[in-house]
Amino acid sequence: MATRVSLANIARVSVGIVAIVWALLGLADALAAGLGRGFDPSEIVAVAVNALLIAAAVLAFARARFWHAAIILATLAVTVDRIVGVLGTGDWWVMLSSAAMLCAIVGISAVARNP
Repeated sequence: MATRVSLANIARVSVGIVAIVWALLGLADALAAGLGRGFDPSEIVAVAVNALLIAAAVLAFARARFWHAAIILATLAVTVDRIVGVLGTGDWWVMLSSAAMLCAIVGISAVARNP
C-alpha cells in the first residue's frame, strides 16, 4: 500500500537520512582511528553506537512502531560518546556539532511524529 506524502512522512525520511549520514561519518572516523592505532574500548563503543544509530534510522525508513524512541536514544548515545571522546582535548567544534545534530534529529523527529 502506498504511503501518502505528508509533512510527517517527509520528516521521517529526512531524519533517517540525517541520522545515517551522521552515523556514517562517525563510523568512518572510529574505524580509521581504530585501524590506525588499534581498537581500544572507546573505539569499540564508538563503532557500536554509530551502528546503533544506523539501525535506528533503518527503523525510521521501515516505519517501525518505536522508531522515534530508537532514533532519539541512539542519537543521544552517539552525542554522549562524541562529547566524552573529546573532553580534555578542547575540541569545542565537535561538542557543538554533536549538540547541533542532536537538536536537529530530535526536532525533525518531532515534526515526523505528528501525522
